[in-house]
Amino acid sequence: MYALLWLVYLPIRLWWLCVVMPSRTWTTRLLQPRCIAAEDPLSRRLGVARTIVVAIGAALAELQWRWGTAEFGASLWDWVEGFFTGPIALALSVVVFAVVFPLCARRGERRLMLRRSMTPVLVVLAAGVLLATLPLVVAAFSWMQSARQTSMVWASDGLYWALTVCLGIVLFAVWLYFPPMLVLGAWKSARGSFRAGDAHPLMPAASTILAGVLLATGPVIDAVNGVNLDPDMPLWAALMLSVAVPVVTIALSVVELVRLMVVGRWSWRSVYVPVASA
Repeated sequence: MYALLWLVYLPIRLWWLCVVMPSRTWTTRLLQPRCIAAEDPLSRRLGVARTIVVAIGAALAELQWRWGTAEFGASLWDWVEGFFTGPIALALSVVVFAVVFPLCARRGERRLMLRRSMTPVLVVLAAGVLLATLPLVVAAFSWMQSARQTSMVWASDGLYWALTVCLGIVLFAVWLYFPPMLVLGAWKSARGSFRAGDAHPLMPAASTILAGVLLATGPVIDAVNGVNLDPDMPLWAALMLSVAVPVVTIALSVVELVRLMVVGRWSWRSVYVPVASA
């Protein structure tokens, strides 16, 4: 009995040590904000609430409209749009405010503001490269499977077979990293808006407001344009996830933004002295 329990425990333990913990390390290094926006307890609670709503809404913003439809997965863009509409909207909003904040900065502070704004932009680009590897890994798996089947007639063993097995092991190891990376990355990127807080304390809340507007208007624009959308869940639930959740996110972010400016005394046009996060 003990041996059976050990056989169950050992794979889970190895998966945790070799997959989950390295994924946590990478996502922390890439997405965890280095600076904190405010010491005010209510502002921190608002940030946590915003994070939870953003993480849920960004992950499900578009997926419930695409999943189960004939178009889902028909092309690479449809596949990416179904899974990553929320992160794309958030990343685009961060990039927009990485331009807006330096333009609005006071004279003499624009260069420093621009230099700090490059941090979230570079993180967005790095996160985009990581996300782009997921469909590439899936495509490589499909290619490897078809190539192996067509080669079985003339190369069922030997060097080609060994290379195919090695490639399959590498691709499988890379693929294992994605589930925990996506979950942890959704939380950390929503919390720090791709480290936008390292550029300016107001950027995470501001970029979340714009991202919420983009997500809330997405289904409305699709409906106006006559896009064939058939949610894989009840219509009311799909509308709640795609419209109500972004609206709640916008409301939380507006309150957080106003409180940071009023209580935290953070100026939209001024750079700030970084405060290292714990």
